[in-house]
Amino acid sequence: MSDTEDMPKEFVIFEMRYRDILVLKKMRITEDTTPEEVAFMLSGIKNTSINSTYRTSGIDTRKLDELANRLSKRIGRGGKALESLDRIVYDGDVERELLEACNNDKSNSGAARAYLIISLLKRVNMPPFITQEQMAKIYPKLKVSKGMGRKAKA
Repeated sequence: MSDTEDMPKEFVIFEMRYRDILVLKKMRITEDTTPEEVAFMLSGIKNTSINSTYRTSGIDTRKLDELANRLSKRIGRGGKALESLDRIVYDGDVERELLEACNNDKSNSGAARAYLIISLLKRVNMPPFITQEQMAKIYPKLKVSKGMGRKAKA
């Protein structure tokens, strides 16, 4: 059998190689694969690509996540948080931290603000798109894989 005969007719492949970033996600779709499983995979790819987009643009996403964590404690949750969001992300102190997160490159500050808003929305339990964690709650057979994490010394 040739390689093309072994290849499924439907599949999802996401591959990214850029500098020190390597991401590879593959999914073979068979007749037993559910639409939920495909959507779950795509949700993971979306999350990876969003985070990679900002990092490769020179934005320090760790700093912005820390900022979002601090700000989320001030704005609360749900609708109340949405009312405060516009005001808080344009605050002078926040502007300074946004510029710092993109190495004082003003041309990147709009993208940094967009990342901050996404990060804030996640923290106030209103993510702007469905996450794998949400999907796993809806469809219990879907499991969010844990990262490799720190390995114990032998």
